Amino acid sequence: MKRVTKLFARLGYSIPEAEKMSDAALTYLNIGDGVEDITQSSESIISTMQGFQLSADQAMDIVDKLNEVGNNFATSSGDIGEGLKRSSAALSAAGNDLDQSIALFTGAQEITQDADVVGTALKTISMRLRAT
Repeated sequence: MKRVTKLFARLGYSIPEAEKMSDAALTYLNIGDGVEDITQSSESIISTMQGFQLSADQAMDIVDKLNEVGNNFATSSGDIGEGLKRSSAALSAAGNDLDQSIALFTGAQEITQDADVVGTALKTISMRLRAT
């Protein structure tokens, strides 16, 4: 737990914020299917929080949403986290919120079953739509 808290603290979060985020990362690692290690868990949470400008208090909400969708659809919560890691900033800039982004990713992921491709595709599509 201390190692994870240090990771978040090094990113500029206060100790109480880092502790909340490390709790969320450890929970995501333990309950999220397809989450391989604490690095993957932490990176998914950090990129999603930063992409959607979410606070440390919302870290566990992210985990809850990823787990809920992973349990009910043909994708894993680890894949959703990976897809959001690639696309959250671009989707947020395009005006999508976290729930919409998870839905977009899940819809495409159920068909392709390739989180890297879907995450990159969502990023590219949203950037091209904003450019037109």
